[in-house]
Amino acid sequence: MARQLSQNQSELFIEYALRMTKSRIRLVSIGSALLVVFAAIVGFVLIMVLGDHILPGGLPAAFRTILRWSFIAGMVALVGVTIVRPLARRINDLYAARLIEKAHPAFRNDLTASLELKAGRGVHAGTLAAVKRKAAGEVRGADVESSVATKRMRLSSILFAAVTGVFGLYCLLAPKAVLPSILRALGNESIARPTRTQISNVSPRSDTAVRADKPVEFSAAVLRGEGPVVVKISRDGGQTYLADDHLTMHADGAGGASGVRHVATWPAAVAAAGKAVFRIHCGDAVTKRYELRVIPNPVVRGVELKLTWPQYTGKGTDTEIGGRVEALRGTKVDLLAQANVEVAAPSLVFKKTPPIVMMLNGKQMTGRFNVSATDRYQIRFTSRHESMPGQSIWYDVKSLQDAAPRIKLTEPLGRVELAGTDKLRLAGEAGDDFGMASLALVYTTGNTVKRIPLGDFPMPGARARMIEESIPVRRLGQPGQKVICYIQATDYRPPNGQAGRSETFELIITKPGPQDIAQEGGLAQDEPGADKDAGQNSAGQDEQDKDDDNQAEQEQAEEVLAMAEKDSKEIDVIRDFMEKDKAAPDADQAQQDAAGQDAQGDQAGEDKAGEGAGAGEGAGAGEGAGAGEGAGAGEGAGAGEGAGAGEGAGAGEGAGAGEGAGAGEGAGAGEGAGAGEGAGAGEGAGAGEGAGAGEGAGAGEGAGAGEGAGAGEGAGAGEGAGAGEGAGAGEG
Repeated sequence: MARQLSQNQSELFIEYALRMTKSRIRLVSIGSALLVVFAAIVGFVLIMVLGDHILPGGLPAAFRTILRWSFIAGMVALVGVTIVRPLARRINDLYAARLIEKAHPAFRNDLTASLELKAGRGVHAGTLAAVKRKAAGEVRGADVESSVATKRMRLSSILFAAVTGVFGLYCLLAPKAVLPSILRALGNESIARPTRTQISNVSPRSDTAVRADKPVEFSAAVLRGEGPVVVKISRDGGQTYLADDHLTMHADGAGGASGVRHVATWPAAVAAAGKAVFRIHCGDAVTKRYELRVIPNPVVRGVELKLTWPQYTGKGTDTEIGGRVEALRGTKVDLLAQANVEVAAPSLVFKKTPPIVMMLNGKQMTGRFNVSATDRYQIRFTSRHESMPGQSIWYDVKSLQDAAPRIKLTEPLGRVELAGTDKLRLAGEAGDDFGMASLALVYTTGNTVKRIPLGDFPMPGARARMIEESIPVRRLGQPGQKVICYIQATDYRPPNGQAGRSETFELIITKPGPQDIAQEGGLAQDEPGADKDAGQNSAGQDEQDKDDDNQAEQEQAEEVLAMAEKDSKEIDVIRDFMEKDKAAPDADQAQQDAAGQDAQGDQAGEDKAGEGAGAGEGAGAGEGAGAGEGAGAGEGAGAGEGAGAGEGAGAGEGAGAGEGAGAGEGAGAGEGAGAGEGAGAGEGAGAGEGAGAGEGAGAGEGAGAGEGAGAGEGAGAGEGAGAGEGAGAGEG
């Protein structure tokens, strides 16, 4: 016999039975509701898939949206009624007790009676305890969880299984892909409608950046393709698809589970607003819209050059449009380039020299380089946002050569003969592409090279100059000499300039004839007193000639000084030479004045002294002791070249030539008309200076007068009676 339960144990058994029953009720209710919800979802998706497959073109997007939101609203209501509400509602104990008593008729109403007596008032405790013990004993051995009916649960399961089974069967037998329709039903509008033909692995992907005017490669995998595979391109963002932009794709032989790969090439990407759209069509399949960002091809729109020429050219700066450079070596080039997009990492790349990094400002690029040689360059960069490479065309850099000065001499040409009393006439033109610095006559006598400046031009110099000059022949050499001459011009090209020269010409210096002497000295033998006038005129002409000679010497000395300034070591030597040379004309002038006074005192013996002009010219003339030996006598270059005079360069070595120290050392001494060249003449003090004159101390002034003290011992010297009234003169 079972042990009798206490009152507390009876209450615990009853409470446990009720709690288990209420939990079972909630579980069955919520489980059934969930199965119904799931069945509804599967059914909705099945309907959407069927519609997408059956209707031509699939379910319209708007219709799909309406169905989707309607389904969502219905599902919210269903969940609220079948799930949320039961969970929120409290299950009554009497309801659970009746379900237990209904499932177990043997219990009669003991369980409900115990609950009602407990809630009632005025019931004896013993009676209530007895009822509870009886009810607890009944539920103690019963399966109270089975008291809750599960029919609703089974029906919901059958419904869910049926809907799911139908959907699965259709997925297996569907002629078109089911997954795209499921995704479209769930709201993915980017998925193309399902078709029998399937197009996948489309390239390029949407929002791909392509370069304008560059080819674009299209590819796609086609499964169960029916008919041609065509790419339709819209250049205006999808508004129009022109027939000219329909490209037929061809299979390239590659295949796989997703289908056969097809390819096509768009020759040049073009888009009106920077955006192109394309779709791929095959059979009943059409892909979604793929957008391409057509980026302008990074190019250089324009190049501007600022050329800063070398300073010596005087050209300053030039501005040119275009990238071609044609300038002198050493020209600085500032380059400004404009691109069509914002750029990054610009540089100048040369064929022969290292690249140069450029500065940038948005779409502008600047750089600088020097023209050093003929070359080529290119501007390279990348677009800032798409990192697409861009470059300009190749531009030429032509390094111009600074040509040497050009000289065209029109007079003289070849070979010319001029007397020592003549003047050399120079005519022609000289020019330089950027400017001459100097122009000079360069002549060579023997091994000596000398220059006579014809003009100096300040920077940037003269570009063209007419040559019209007359130079006394005596400045170039002595009679009998051959002088090689040419005109030389220099320019300012660094570091030391460059020289250009004319063709050389040959100058032969001849002895002046009597007519030349008469013209030079103003000789007039037929007039009374002509000898004296001739002597005075000759002396005046000689003085003028000396002035010319001195001026020539001064110019030469200044030229030498200018050349010596380039070498600081020679400056002091040249200055000493100039000072000494400047002092020589004053000494010569003083001696000439003294000689003139002596000549006036000896006028009385002129007619008797020496027979005929030319006395003192014969061999041995002036050989006597003391002849021409006085200070200042005719030792310089060209002094006393006539008969009876010293003929050697720099000499007083000939008959009658002055050998004394310091005699006629100045350049061109003895070059005057009749000086050392005329009859018996020698120019130094003690030497005959006029025509046939011997102005030196003790010298007879008349024609043929003996020249020095004791002079004229040779044949023909001082032959006349009383010739040479000077002491020891005319002993012949």
